[in-house]
Amino acid sequence: MGAMLTGFYQSKTESLVMDTAHTLFDQAATKITLAFQKTYRPVQELTSVLSRAPQTSNPSLAARKNTLPVFISALQRQPETVAISIGYDNGDYFIVRAAASEKLRTVFEAPAGTVYIADHLVQADNGNALMTRQFLNDDQIVIEERRLDPMVYDPRTRPWFTAAMATDEIVMTEPYAFFFFRQPGLTVARQTEDGKAVVASDITLESLSGTLNSLSISPSAHSVLYLPNGTAMAYSDGSKMVVTTRENQSRIAQVDELDIPVMLSLDGENPIEPPEGWMENTVVLPLTDQLQPRLTIAAPSRDILGSSYLAWHDALWTAIAIIALSLPLTWLIARSVSGPIRALRTAVGHVSEGNFDFHLPDAKRRDEVGELTRAFRSMRTSLRQHIEELKQTTAAKERLESELEIAREIQMSMVPGDGELNRQLRNWDMAATLRPARAVGGDLFDIAELPGGKLLVTVGDVSDKGVPAALFMARTVSLMKLLYGQGHSLQHLMHELNQHLALDNESCMFVTLLCLIVDTDTGAIEMSSAGHSPPVLVSEHQAQLLEMENGPPMGIHEDIDFPCCQASLPVGCSLILYTDGVTEAFSPNREEFGEDRMLASLAAIGSPDSNESVRGLLDAVTRFAADADQSDDITVLALKRL
Repeated sequence: MGAMLTGFYQSKTESLVMDTAHTLFDQAATKITLAFQKTYRPVQELTSVLSRAPQTSNPSLAARKNTLPVFISALQRQPETVAISIGYDNGDYFIVRAAASEKLRTVFEAPAGTVYIADHLVQADNGNALMTRQFLNDDQIVIEERRLDPMVYDPRTRPWFTAAMATDEIVMTEPYAFFFFRQPGLTVARQTEDGKAVVASDITLESLSGTLNSLSISPSAHSVLYLPNGTAMAYSDGSKMVVTTRENQSRIAQVDELDIPVMLSLDGENPIEPPEGWMENTVVLPLTDQLQPRLTIAAPSRDILGSSYLAWHDALWTAIAIIALSLPLTWLIARSVSGPIRALRTAVGHVSEGNFDFHLPDAKRRDEVGELTRAFRSMRTSLRQHIEELKQTTAAKERLESELEIAREIQMSMVPGDGELNRQLRNWDMAATLRPARAVGGDLFDIAELPGGKLLVTVGDVSDKGVPAALFMARTVSLMKLLYGQGHSLQHLMHELNQHLALDNESCMFVTLLCLIVDTDTGAIEMSSAGHSPPVLVSEHQAQLLEMENGPPMGIHEDIDFPCCQASLPVGCSLILYTDGVTEAFSPNREEFGEDRMLASLAAIGSPDSNESVRGLLDAVTRFAADADQSDDITVLALKRL
């Protein structure tokens, strides 16, 4: 019997270990995919934004000088981006590299203190190119400038330039070896709006090899990410990724050049069975529409199954020990006829005290005592399982509530004042409050100072609620802060923000948005709305909705222009911006608060300071809703001209 139990345990253990190995393989594929997307998606959006900057297509040295701080800021935020460049349609070229390693500074013979290297290339009439190289320190000050020998280089012949000029979309090259960095990487590029230049970002893939190296499949495992043509993208030993040809050129290694016998079983579209004693798993990773490499992980079977052999040995001796101990115990129990009855009486006492960890004898009798013992055993098991499940459910709920509270704090940190704003700026008084319907939500607001004494005031409402809305809200806020710092007009800002939100929006999320640019000196206001409710003008005991032309919500369709209109805020008056969580609040009788109640409440409040206006409207909504649950996120923002 012991041998049969041990054999059964051995079979089940081996099956479990094999299933666990395949689970680890799947987790490794997910980890690589997330690592790539974490690098690629921000660089894709950054390249797209830079390509739409007005000064990007201007090849003059003055324009490049203005672009240089923007490129350096992008390199600082994206450490996987090693260089950003512009190729112009006249053959000129401008590139900024991050000189992060001592090896790279040695290659360029950079002076001490060099942090960035900028190259300016201008095509000459004789077919050569004249290159000026600048070495900059961490403060973006040029510490040395060199004029290099004439060379033959034209960005218009490069794959990234020709591919980007053929379409208005973002393009990505095949992975290749960077000449100066001697690292595998790829280039993301997009042409400018006027089609006179191409902006390109070089992304190193070195971190993918580090991710493969960190996978804990087994000490002897090998992991490789490669293209269908056999070109390696990443390998657990990243030092072997770049090879040097006879012509002293660098290129990415092929899989069969990695000198690993087990990897020789990779044969393009039809993988061969791995060598005996090895386990191998291959999966296609759809990183992008253009890039879908294969991930292969191979590990010795002895590493995966070795621990199970020790477990089988321990199980055999454990089974023998259990059998040896159970024989005398069984004999003693069988000696006592009244034992089961006494045990049942004791068990009843334990259950009445809420204790289920007590001994209950085996119910081998076929009479009423045996039936009662079996029924009691089943009841104890069911009660114990129910209590354990209740504990686990309670613990999971507490963990989820803790995680949602952390998410709420992170989300609130993305809006001014952590969701509660009360401040004065020159002759303006401002206040705002955001109340999510759940732990996290999709409402947003922002007040940002612009050059020339102007303010950018924004209120928005993302479709849906909860975590999906919070993620889309975070993306909207991040893109908006990146765009308004570039000095565009309000109409251009709304157009570009919609372009980025609609890109790859497979979940069909959208956001209604109301944006105002306020001149703090004159009170003049420029407004643009993307499907959002109009603001309310409040004077002394009067409140009215401002009439304005509305556009569609953002994120649904690309290439949409949003109308702008003008207004003016007199001294002593207030402007109230809100989300539909105010007008769509419900009473216990399912009656809607509505616009009429909102205007009546604001008229009764009048135009005190902004904080009192916000609090007064929120108190009115709270009194109306009474004990009814909050059905939507609520945001109220007030501006008063003093």
